[in-house]
Amino acid sequence: MIDGRRAIVALSQYRFDEPSGRPRELFYGLAKERDVVFVEAPASSEPGVPDSWDLRFPLPHLLVARPLLRASCTGYADAPVRKMVGMLRQLLRWQDVQRFVAWIDTPDALGIARRLGAGFLVYDCAAPLEPSRVQDSPRPDVVRAADLVLVAEPSGAPRSWARAAARTLADLDEAEGVLPAAAAAIAARPPRDDRGRRVAGRSARARAARGVRR
Repeated sequence: MIDGRRAIVALSQYRFDEPSGRPRELFYGLAKERDVVFVEAPASSEPGVPDSWDLRFPLPHLLVARPLLRASCTGYADAPVRKMVGMLRQLLRWQDVQRFVAWIDTPDALGIARRLGAGFLVYDCAAPLEPSRVQDSPRPDVVRAADLVLVAEPSGAPRSWARAAARTLADLDEAEGVLPAAAAAIAARPPRDDRGRRVAGRSARARAARGVRR
């Protein structure tokens, strides 16, 4: 762990090497400040192959992990939650990750993130990777569960709001579990629409949610 800072455990619907380069750009930057475990969407393993991990280390403090499961699945929506949580806990023990932030970019990963017991939850509602891809409205239940909600217009570059997220996480580390006023100053209040209407994002901006749950 870098200087005792919380690690980031990202549960992503995307592959790390997406052609858009967004996951690489975002998490390469965050891995300069803290340990990052980027968990790609689970996939089915080859017949007869037990549950396992496909692991690689693009950077010293960045682990990219892809779960390969005997169960038939094509992502977090149909992945067995109990199995995923057990595998993730074992992986985090292997990597000596004890204090961490859960970072999800799909509502389907919320149940897993909750069971992992993260001290802080980031809900990343950034622009779709491909222009032709339709951006779903942020789910109200996930917005309410999150401590930090990130949104961006399709034309917004990820670097600016990623820096805002990094500043918030740094403030979190410094305050040892309490989001200070300085963190709230860099972002607006989160969406509050319980009817599921689209959240209006601001290009290259982060919008913060509430303080840390204990």
